[in-house]
Amino acid sequence: LLGVWSRGKMHPPTLCALLARNIVVDVVVDILSQEAMSDRLCIASNGTVKDELSAEDMLSCCLVQCGMGCNGGFPTGAWRFFKMHGLTTESKYPYVFPPCEHHINKTHYKPCGPSQPTPKCVRASEKKPRYHGKSVYSVSPAKIQAEIMTNGPVEAAFTVYQDFLAYQSGVYRHVSGPELGGHAIKIMGYRIPSPTLHLTDALA
Repeated sequence: LLGVWSRGKMHPPTLCALLARNIVVDVVVDILSQEAMSDRLCIASNGTVKDELSAEDMLSCCLVQCGMGCNGGFPTGAWRFFKMHGLTTESKYPYVFPPCEHHINKTHYKPCGPSQPTPKCVRASEKKPRYHGKSVYSVSPAKIQAEIMTNGPVEAAFTVYQDFLAYQSGVYRHVSGPELGGHAIKIMGYRIPSPTLHLTDALA
């Protein structure tokens, strides 16, 4: 399972909250790794733990194990950090950046602008409760559906190009523009019978 973070803040309802409202989810969304961790924690606890894990704890305190803070990171490192160090809750250590718009053709928020320095870790904010992952592992594409049904959302990564900034809906396919780099997503579900996973972009 993979996970990274993003400069923009995004707080859509977690999968557990959606399930509690009987909302069917069959989309793939860009999201912070802590969102997938929060969902899996809720599912593993049979809905008894609904705390949202702290993205700021991951961003500011994981350091070199996770990568380069606001400038990107190593997906597997984020999940290892969750297992070994654990994460506190969003209410105890809230995300410091306001929502901002990554995409060139969206107007939900103000443009993000240049990358900001990674905030320093505030150890005093890393309060209990702290939650830990039990294990860190990868699954093959053929086993993603079973993993989602059994344990909840998974993280994946793929290469994006300049035309991704204008992406609206449906299946993203590269048509034009240079490579921009790696991009992490949370896979919440899948659509049958199409063998292609559909992405619904929700970058903040």
